[in-house]
Amino acid sequence: MRSYFLRTGILSGVAFAMSGLMISGPVMGQTIKRSTPEQQCEFLYAEIMLSRMGGPGGRVVSEEESRWADEQHARVERGEPCEFPADEKRIRDLYADADRLSKLGDAAGARAILQALCFEDADDVACQNYGVMAMTGEGGGVDMAEGRRAFLIACDQGLLKACQNYADALLNGEGGPVDDPGALGIYVELCQKKYGGRNCFRAARMIEDGRGVTQPDRAKAYEGYMAACRQLYTEGCLRATDMKKEGV
Repeated sequence: MRSYFLRTGILSGVAFAMSGLMISGPVMGQTIKRSTPEQQCEFLYAEIMLSRMGGPGGRVVSEEESRWADEQHARVERGEPCEFPADEKRIRDLYADADRLSKLGDAAGARAILQALCFEDADDVACQNYGVMAMTGEGGGVDMAEGRRAFLIACDQGLLKACQNYADALLNGEGGPVDDPGALGIYVELCQKKYGGRNCFRAARMIEDGRGVTQPDRAKAYEGYMAACRQLYTEGCLRATDMKKEGV
């Protein structure tokens, strides 16, 4: 099941069926929750400053980000509110436009904005949402290849939901050829990151069936089903129990 991520409320409440599969709005744990714009701006400023100081979990800060942080520091000294960098503000404004169009029932307009944000700005959340729309035909024609490409862009940036959707596309040959080794590798990684027992289950099923591996391996498949079970994925528990009865 593919589902949307939210950014500034975009596409909330979307629910539709396609080929007998219900595609719905985000469930708990999938929504990107947003605080007020000023709080988000202050968080970004603090994150950049900590990274510049080499704090835990720090990252490489670009020159543009560094200049913005210095400008923001000066604003703080003057008692002025935080303001997003120009490019971030542009992206937020586009999301607001997409959200407005979606609420007005203009899915095509929202889809066009998300498409641009994905392929021109490589915005991970936009790619995830656009990928769902492209693969289901929401707001336009079905384009499985573009949906698959959008999921890959978002996955490359670490959006795990998009990685799951991309793995599903590889497994099922949606938008391109079947790639069992590629799908299995992603499922295993998602399982190790404890991102959904269903990914552990799918990895285990592939290994049991000999997909993406040189030969079936029941012992490793059993480990995968148990991992799924530990993440409260019922089908994993049931299959692990059956295999145990069969002597694994």
